[in-house]
Order: sequence, then C-alpha cells, then structure tokens
Amino acid sequence: MVRGLPSLTGAALAAIVLLGAGPAAHAAVPEVTNAPGWASAARVVVERDVAVRPGATHTPRLPPPPFALSLTLRAAPGAALRVTGRRGALVADLRARADGRLVVRTTARVASPPPIAARRWVHRVELVRSELTVDGEPVGPGGDGPLRLTAAGSAPVRITTLVATPGARRDALLLHRVADLHARTPPGRFPLGEGADGRLRFSGGWTSGFWPGALWEATRLVPGGPYTGWALDASLARRGAERTPIHDVGFMFGRSVVVAYERLCHGAATARCRSLRASGLAAADTLLRLAGTTATGMVPTDAAGAEAQTIVDSLMNVGLLAWATRVSGDPRYAALARRHATLVLGLLQRDDGSTFQVAVHDRATGRLLRRGTRQGLSDASTWARGQAWAIYGLAEIGRDAGDAALVAGAERAAAFWMAAAPARGLPPYDLSAGPAAPRDSSAGAIAAAGMYRLARACRSVPGACASPARWTRAASATLDAALTAVSTTPPLGRLGEQAYTVGPRNGSWDDRAELIWGLDFALEAIAERHLAA
Repeated sequence: MVRGLPSLTGAALAAIVLLGAGPAAHAAVPEVTNAPGWASAARVVVERDVAVRPGATHTPRLPPPPFALSLTLRAAPGAALRVTGRRGALVADLRARADGRLVVRTTARVASPPPIAARRWVHRVELVRSELTVDGEPVGPGGDGPLRLTAAGSAPVRITTLVATPGARRDALLLHRVADLHARTPPGRFPLGEGADGRLRFSGGWTSGFWPGALWEATRLVPGGPYTGWALDASLARRGAERTPIHDVGFMFGRSVVVAYERLCHGAATARCRSLRASGLAAADTLLRLAGTTATGMVPTDAAGAEAQTIVDSLMNVGLLAWATRVSGDPRYAALARRHATLVLGLLQRDDGSTFQVAVHDRATGRLLRRGTRQGLSDASTWARGQAWAIYGLAEIGRDAGDAALVAGAERAAAFWMAAAPARGLPPYDLSAGPAAPRDSSAGAIAAAGMYRLARACRSVPGACASPARWTRAASATLDAALTAVSTTPPLGRLGEQAYTVGPRNGSWDDRAELIWGLDFALEAIAERHLAA
C-alpha cells in the first residue's frame, strides 16, 4: 500500500532492575534481547501504581538536577496532591473537582488558573526546571531539588506512572512520551501521530503495529516498568485483521503479536501463546497468498487491480516470513522472503545505492510498467524513509538467509545515506530536497536501527562487508541526529519533525508532525546502541 492514499490502504517499583536476555526475533521483527544496564546508566527511574493516601507523602528517587519528571495521576473528586520542593517550598497544589476538572495553584500564580479538564479524572503532570505543565497547559515554573508528593485531600491519589530522567538526555526523555501517549490512548486504539495542533490521531490500519512495537522497545530498556503489560494489551488488541490482503500485515503483526510471542512464550503452549502464534502465522499466510496474485514472484502491496505495485517498504513487511518458517518448519515462508528481497534489490536499487520507492507491473504478465515515487520529490530522487527501509530490510533478510548479496545491498544503501544525508542535522523527507523542505526524524531513526542491523549482518555473513564497525559508528551518529528532534521541555520527549506524506494527500498536519513509527524505531535504535557498546 502506498502511504497516504486512503484507498490503498500497590507499591512503587523503581524499574531499573533488568531481566535476563530473551531469545532474538528474526528479520523485520524487533529484537527482544534486553539492553542490560541501560536504565541505570541513563539514571532513569520508572515507578508504577503508587497509591498515596490522604495525609501520606511519597518521595520519589530522582536523578541529579536538572531532571525531568512526569506523572500520570488518577484523582477522584476530593483528591489533592501537593508537590513541594526544597525547604517545603510549594511547587504545585493540584485539587480534583467533582466534574473531573483539576484546579492548580503554584508559586507563580497564587490565584488558581482556570480549571483544567480531563477525562475520567486522569491527568498528566510534567515538570522540568523551567516549566510545570498540567494536561499540556503551562501553569508555572518547575523545580530542580528533591520533591515530596503529599496527598492533601479527602481521597487518595493514584500515581499510575512516574518517570524521572536527566533533563537533557534525549534518549531517556522518550520514555516520558511513551507514558503520555499511553495515558491518552483508549484501550484498543492505536496512535498514528500528533500534528502541531496537539491533536492525537489514531488509526487501525498499516501503522497500527508500531504502537505495540514502541511499547515492546520501551520494555527492552526498562523491563521492570509498566511497559510489558501495556505492550501485551496493545498486541492482543491488534489481533483480528491478519487476513487483510495488504502487504502491511507484516508491519501490523510482526511488531506486535510476534514480538509478544517471542518475548513471553518461549515455546509455551498456553492458550494465549497459541493465539499469538496463530495470529502471526495467519499474517504470514496472507503474504503467501498475495505473492500468488501476481506473475512477478514478489509480494505486491495488495491483491486488487490489473496493476501490481511493489514498494521498497515491503522489505520490512516480508521479514515476518523468516519467523514463520522458524516456528512452523515450513520453508515456503523464508524462501519467499529471500526471493522477494532479491527481486526488490535488483529492481528498486540504483547503481549508486539509492532507491526508487515503487515499481508497477502488469499483474497477469509480470511486465514492468514503470518505476518512481509516490511520496518522494520526483521519480529520480530518493525518498528518505524508503532508503531507510531498504537499509534495515535488506540487512535483516540478508542476515537471516545468510545471503551476502542482500547484505551488500544494504551496505550500498547505507553508504548512499551517509553520503547524502546531513552529517549532524535531520534528514529532509527526500534526500534530494532542499534546506527548506520538511525534515523527517523518523527516517533517521529507521536508518540508525537499520545500520545496527547491518553491522550485525556483516559479522554474521562472511565476506558481505568490509568493516562492520563502520556501521556501528554510523548508526550512532545517525541516531544522535534524529534525537535532536526530541523535546526537552513539555511535552517531554515528543519526537517531532517527522513527515508522513508531504503534499496535499493528507493535508498539512503531517508535514512536520510526531508519528508513531519514529518513536518505535528510535527506541529500538537506542536499545541497539547500548547492546553494541
């Protein structure tokens, strides 16, 4: 499916104790090996389900100042939370009214600002040295000293999630954003993105696997936090669309139910594990059926029409097939993944390592009709996110298949990225676009995650690459560039400057937005960097 075309498409637990490494998933399924020691090295504290009774005080452990703190609160009518800093100085006094609104009093505003509305008495509080924000509304200055949280009303306050990180550490700040998105996402829904208007949009389509994917990646960084439960809930909610005849079932199920199975089941035959396994295999079967609808031997974007489109993104979707062979023993899945990747490599990669986005064939005969782009600048240019998909997808399939040619293709794609993308800034949405064009931090995050995969593939497949260490260094630099788009002030950890489809197809909200796949792959790259260190 071409992106942007609707018709196609009770005690506090400080979570810094990590679990042992789990088994690795395969291909474009995120790795499930934890990142031991990342949370303590990053000085991250995550607490969950802290019930503060009236008159009681909770003192969270905090990193040295300047730190960033965010809380998700459930405050029933009559509940109040008083936040005090050094020498008992008032930072904020939050009081829940009967209508669900929150009255806020701070040192900066002795008179309360207008009450802040929230649904079901759920509120988000974010605090950094320069700013205190409640439900997205600035209400006064923050603080940089020790904090005490005292329930000062007639009802308890439940802190469902508390995240504290160094204020300037952009990789750790993403955990605040994960908690914020979770607080704003109704059960069974999947965030798509947020524009400059602050409106969070949802979608159950091709992007819906990235929300559970981001949660599983957060679990790798902080295994003892709330993320595992959230990720499992989101993955279970994703079930049900496995037979949708689009190649994006790879994204939808490879980064949700398959990771849940790999992370939690370890071959167990419980009812839940059987359901997760069956869901992933059903999605893989859809890819087999799709390949049978065209004479090209590849997996098209969908099953409809006289023309069959294949896009570079598909290199990520068919990664699900290697997992399907491993758990089922059926070699057809992995064989299709390798054949598809080999054909896409020959068809969509140019001699200089850059890529076309899309190839269109006659479905019945397999005759090539045209190549070009739908989301890039021109047919002769290189859409940045597509180039990043190529790095990641070719590296993963090549590693899994032991195919040196595919790994070499990934290396050529990565070399082109390093030559064409800005050395330190955010990449444009198209690598041929000028300085005024919208940026795409998500492309940088995907490219960084892909380069870590490439370094691993270089080590696994003899003769495929000259220097695996080169791609570890390149991945780290590319990730640092992408993380420059992370907000260090409220809304904490928002990974902005992402582009979905530049132009009129989706309006303009998504030209400089925050999009869920950027968060997913940025968290993955952060975990991979720690493992590679």
